[in-house]
Amino acid sequence: MLSELWLKWTRNWWFWVGILALFSLAILLAFWHGHQNQIFEKDFIHYYTTALNFTKGEPLYFSTDKGLEFLFYPPFAACLFQFLTYIPPETGATILSLLNLLVYPLIIFFLLRLMPDDLFQRKMILLLFPLLFSLRYFFANFNNYQINAFTLLLVLWGLHAYQKEKYRVSSVLFSLAACIKIIPAIFMLWLFFRVPRFRIVIASFATVLLLFALPFPFRGFQQSLTDLHDFFIQVLHPYLLRQEVFTHYHNQSLSAAIGRLLMLSTDESTFTYNLINLPYSQATKIIAIAKGLLAFSFIASMIYRIRKKITFGLDEIALVFLFSHLFSALTWKNHLVTMIVVLIPLFMIRFREQSKITKALLVFLYFLLTILSLNISYLVPDEVRFLIGGFSLYTLMMMILYVVFTVRCFRERGPELNEH
Repeated sequence: MLSELWLKWTRNWWFWVGILALFSLAILLAFWHGHQNQIFEKDFIHYYTTALNFTKGEPLYFSTDKGLEFLFYPPFAACLFQFLTYIPPETGATILSLLNLLVYPLIIFFLLRLMPDDLFQRKMILLLFPLLFSLRYFFANFNNYQINAFTLLLVLWGLHAYQKEKYRVSSVLFSLAACIKIIPAIFMLWLFFRVPRFRIVIASFATVLLLFALPFPFRGFQQSLTDLHDFFIQVLHPYLLRQEVFTHYHNQSLSAAIGRLLMLSTDESTFTYNLINLPYSQATKIIAIAKGLLAFSFIASMIYRIRKKITFGLDEIALVFLFSHLFSALTWKNHLVTMIVVLIPLFMIRFREQSKITKALLVFLYFLLTILSLNISYLVPDEVRFLIGGFSLYTLMMMILYVVFTVRCFRERGPELNEH
């Protein structure tokens, strides 16, 4: 039905006039945004500095130019950023801004394709509230010249390929996303779990190998090996293997939320969030137990769905996104552009058919979503943002959603697409 509607629209001249007008408006907005003085105060400066270091042959993971932290992305991402060194910074910021704007309609397109066909009449209505509640994250990504929306697009494209049973294409897209930012690697593991085929593993491995080898011609053999070593020592080992706890109020992972309650947080806010003050070693043991339980529940839910031969659906996709954010050592608030995906199955729940306890939980969740969607620096003072982040309201939202979708997962008896 969506294809038929698309064909009907594209036959009308007003459709193409509207597309041209919106594209022209996007160019003007991107040009204006790219020429703001703030580009050197936002994430753009991270990409620009990384690009300079990449092209000059300088270390990628120890550079603290102007007090900035080292790169958290794989070396392939730095290779992509190098185009910024060949154009003025304002032009680079304009290109990133324009690409950010163009990504949004593509994300909506893939979401519409992932939604069940029997919900066609309700699709736009079901998208409305997730779009409104996630607008704050997309605005923050656009305003800060970030690339979270790009990786989300690659993941959704991969899920669409999976839906079409093009599993090797799906594995390549997930691998590409993971080589830009690490967290999408969870979808690679999910795919191996869902479709345990040797060819899919080979396709993913080959893609990762190719993309990790791509910087070698630009950086040289020895420096590229050093980059991979530094990436492991500075990023993978502390934040993935050792699961170091970073308690800054921006970080909304499960480990950060528990860490702020158990230890004294160190950031620019003047508030203390801890209920008790435990030594780091004791706090990390409690965090490890909590993350172990989280991982156990996630694996159990995936095993249940596979053994029951339940078709993958939006509930499962939401569960994977939520697990990746909660389990990760670093989950910045702006990573939550994924909420546009996560919230669709939430609004597919028929409120009137739920128990009183579930209704109360959903009402609280809607209230929490409203508060967080308005938590923008232009609307609320810094003190309020410190409290919302420091007391982990984003983590609380994700934990409630995770519990809701996990319970729905174990209650499911048939294909998810037939349930609604």
